Amino acid sequence: MGITEAPSQPESIRPALPMRWLGTTLRVHLVGGGLLPADGAVIAAQRADLPALRAVFERCFPGRQGVVEQAGSTLADRQAHIDRLQAGLDVLVPVEADSTGARHAIACAIQLARAAGKSISPVGVHVGTGLTAGVSVLPLPWARGVIVVEAPFRVPEQPEQVPDAWTAAILHLLNRASGLARDYLATWQHTGRRPGTGG
Repeated sequence: MGITEAPSQPESIRPALPMRWLGTTLRVHLVGGGLLPADGAVIAAQRADLPALRAVFERCFPGRQGVVEQAGSTLADRQAHIDRLQAGLDVLVPVEADSTGARHAIACAIQLARAAGKSISPVGVHVGTGLTAGVSVLPLPWARGVIVVEAPFRVPEQPEQVPDAWTAAILHLLNRASGLARDYLATWQHTGRRPGTGG
């Protein structure tokens, strides 16, 4: 019986070394981590939150192999993301801050999830201390952060034309996750205790 080699994985799955080091210094409170599907998911997160999420992804979600950010608009790019999802990896869809860009990104996430037979997991992230770099917030070492995972949205196969209501529902879940992350962090900073814990 021959030996089957594991397929090589793109380098972008693991964050760069400085980001991995940063992830070890952050104090992170995770809410709803068990809701993230175990076999690969389309993760929707606000673009400003991506540096913090990338830094702590593997630490907060043990056993996962990091996230590949959706990039490119060709059919080959889309097929590559579908293949990754079907192999059990995660694909991250950045959601823009403006409503038009957000709806477009979520519509793309819906099409990707449907094609791969996966669900969409809205994730909210908030960090207490960070540097603004363009549209993103880069957390500082030893900052506090909260990640909130909403229940996955399973994309139905029909109708073929994606209803606006689906996009609005996922955007609502994403905004709620982000708001909860902000509120949990404010409570943590005010009381000195992680929400729902004794410390």
